[in-house]
Amino acid sequence: MFTKTACSLLVLASAAQGFKFTGPEGDSLDVTKNITITWKQENKTTEKEFGLFWYTKPDDLLTLSFEIGYKINISDEEYVWSPSDNTRKELGKYKDALTKNKIFRFQAEFYDGDKKAQDDVFSSNYTLTGVEEVEANAGSEVMPTWGLVAGGLAAAGLVMA
Repeated sequence: MFTKTACSLLVLASAAQGFKFTGPEGDSLDVTKNITITWKQENKTTEKEFGLFWYTKPDDLLTLSFEIGYKINISDEEYVWSPSDNTRKELGKYKDALTKNKIFRFQAEFYDGDKKAQDDVFSSNYTLTGVEEVEANAGSEVMPTWGLVAGGLAAAGLVMA
């Protein structure tokens, strides 16, 4: 029993070690520029492709993750990510946490068909720069023109009554 369990753990450990992030280098990422994400395949794994995500947990109650690459070939050993305006806006809601703490990282998910092939692999943690603070959206402002139209219709309704 113990031997089977130990062997199973060794097999799982070797599969999880088959992929390792090697970059981006440094402690901070500028999301206004392209970011080159690198990795290496340490052991031969059966997986040939993976999904690439950014991942962060700005507070104890919130986890954010977004897929930035799909079916990336492991043998490519790098992926250039161009953070979009929408990504910067979403991250901007958590500017204080993301610029002060190393809580942003990349995640690789491996699948064999529809089944997860191994545990996710995470990169080092980073702080972010180039994140602009965004206020929470409380709805759009009512344009003065629409206010005049609504007021005019209300007045016309009173006159007709």
